Amino acid sequence: MGPNAPLRDFDAGNQSPLGLLWLTSIAGAIGTQTAFEIGSYNGLTALTLALNLPAATIHTLDLGPADQPALPLFRDDPQHIVERGSRLYEGSDAGTRIVQHLGDSATFDFSPYYGVCQLVYVDGAHSFDYVQSDSEQAFRLVSSDGVVIWDDYWRQVPDVPRYLDGLDRRGLYRVPGTRLVVLLPAD
Repeated sequence: MGPNAPLRDFDAGNQSPLGLLWLTSIAGAIGTQTAFEIGSYNGLTALTLALNLPAATIHTLDLGPADQPALPLFRDDPQHIVERGSRLYEGSDAGTRIVQHLGDSATFDFSPYYGVCQLVYVDGAHSFDYVQSDSEQAFRLVSSDGVVIWDDYWRQVPDVPRYLDGLDRRGLYRVPGTRLVVLLPAD
């Protein structure tokens, strides 16, 4: 059984259907009540999480229309920065549990959410500087029994694997058949 997801709205910038299945399965297995996604894109991942976690609140962050990135970008990042009039979850029942935050993840004040998120999904900009900055925030956001999941661990965006491969952390696992890496809680 796959995740509840509006795959008709899928495009090349979204997580793969298999990745969405893993993401929602992990989120459900750990009883996610609060999730934080760094990098909203068109809202498909946030909507999929909300559809599959009916008691959860999903926070998602993306650049606002007037925001300029504070850190250098990966060469392909600008093509994914587009002004959006709406997100896929808007107008849906599940969308009422999605909180859209606007701002640059390098300067956004995440502090109200520190330590309270069972799931943190890192899928923002792909330069080493952003991956490092977003990951450091993810480590603060995640609860002691929560997980952090990164997208784009693959050769087309080399700074994600370069950053993750340099971490000295136990509990990092690559999800087979996907671009996902999961950090499980310490025992």
